[in-house]
Amino acid sequence: GAKVGFNNFYDNANSQGLFQKVLGLDCEQSGNCEVKNPKVSDGTLGLMSIGQNIRITPVEAISIANTVVNKGVYVKPTIIDSYVDDNNNEIEDANKTIMHQAIDKSTAQTMKSQMINVVENGTAREAYMPNCEIGGKTGSTQRMETVKDSKTIQEHSDGWFIGFFNLNGKDYSMVVFVEDIDKDNDSGGTTAVPIFKSIVQELKNN
Repeated sequence: GAKVGFNNFYDNANSQGLFQKVLGLDCEQSGNCEVKNPKVSDGTLGLMSIGQNIRITPVEAISIANTVVNKGVYVKPTIIDSYVDDNNNEIEDANKTIMHQAIDKSTAQTMKSQMINVVENGTAREAYMPNCEIGGKTGSTQRMETVKDSKTIQEHSDGWFIGFFNLNGKDYSMVVFVEDIDKDNDSGGTTAVPIFKSIVQELKNN
């Protein structure tokens, strides 16, 4: 974090759809950096560089796996094909692909290898399936929330797995978010990863 600097860190994350609405829906939430001016001197930049004091949504998170398997190219996710009138006549084509090179191809390849290693030898071993390329990153996040109608602060922990898999020569990505896990006994590897694997297994079987 100290070597890269906050501005470069932020700009690179932002170029991959983090800290902003991705789908453009009115009710959509967006992530943010909870420390506005992180510094090396007080340790906040170091914490941020390993993911502390940052919030992202699952829709933002999916771009991490997407960019890696797309050889460093960020492709903005979409869910709307077109806007139509009351008679179902197309008014506007909304399926406009927005894409750009976010990280170097060589960097993406290194990250892909590391994410595959996480599944084969690391914290996501529960996702391993023979003859199926799977990679990803587990996460066990911590967040502090104010209890509604109170000034009490409660600590929460969530399990994450952001991953990709290949079926029949086609790459797919998926993010699994498990809210309010047991922070002392559970992790992303024990909660989100098994869900990820069960979905991939079901798709593979069918």
